[in-house]
Amino acid sequence: MVDYVSRPGVFAALHGPLVQGYALEVGDAIAPADGEIAQELLDAALGASVSQSDGIGLGRDIRFTDKNVGGAGLVAGDELVQLTAFAESGEDGPVGPTLSARIRRPSRRRAG
Repeated sequence: MVDYVSRPGVFAALHGPLVQGYALEVGDAIAPADGEIAQELLDAALGASVSQSDGIGLGRDIRFTDKNVGGAGLVAGDELVQLTAFAESGEDGPVGPTLSARIRRPSRRRAG
């Protein structure tokens, strides 16, 4: 999973809650960071089909997806304000050759 926030001060305020959320999601399944998997996720996000629509407030809502990645973000003017990307996985596991979805899209998380 990738979370991006354009303003350092805003990211500083969100860092603790983001880390706590990641820890709750992965539980004991914590593994060392893998730069190759991270790069594959970023490459998939950059190559995904993007759709845009008017945001609820200011800016434009962006959504992107392909067989390996999905996500959403917010663009205000020429600035990418926020972006979240998830590795996509099917019911039988990850779709991509090395992408793994240790942290999944909220709609695909188990209830309870």
